[in-house]
Order: sequence, then structure tokens, then C-alpha cells
Amino acid sequence: ESYWYNLLGQTPSLFVVCHPDEDEDESEGLVPILVTASQDEAAAHLEADEEVYSVPMPRVIYEWVERYVVENYVPQEKKKRRRKNWVDESGHGKASKESFRPGT
Repeated sequence: ESYWYNLLGQTPSLFVVCHPDEDEDESEGLVPILVTASQDEAAAHLEADEEVYSVPMPRVIYEWVERYVVENYVPQEKKKRRRKNWVDESGHGKASKESFRPGT
């Protein structure tokens, strides 16, 4: 699903996850460790405080990812959730109102 939404965006992107280069003397050296088209995976790496860079997806990769998505992606059926009646579940519903007597 994340690939699909990436392809539908205005600028489909690849996400490059980088780690500091341990062989580099300066602290600015980075080494790419992962390239993904998944926005969810990129977001997970960002949440882990990793360096993630977005680059425009080349046309040939776009076509490959699109073919993969068309052949494999099955949208999940959207289900409406039933609203819970929080008042009744909390014990403050009708039974509580009936047993409540002001001043007692």
C-alpha cells in the first residue's frame, strides 16, 4: 500500500537511508545502507533518528514498481467501525441515572 501511495504522489520518490561512515575521520561522512520506495519504511527510519533522503524516482524504477504493485497489491476493504456508546460502557448510563438521587 505504501508503494501505491508513493506512486500516486506528485513526485514519486526513492528514500535513501544512511548511517555515519565509521571509516571516515570526519563526522560528516555517510554511507547509504538502504534504498526503498516505501514511505512507511522511510518514516520508520526517520522515527529512529536515522538520516533519510528523498530523491525523485527514475522512470525505469517507477515502471518496475508500478508493475509490481499492479500485479500484487490488493486494496484492503474499508470497514466502518461501530461507534461505541461510551456512556453505557462507563457505568454512567441509564442504570446510573435511575439509581442517582440528589441529596442522598
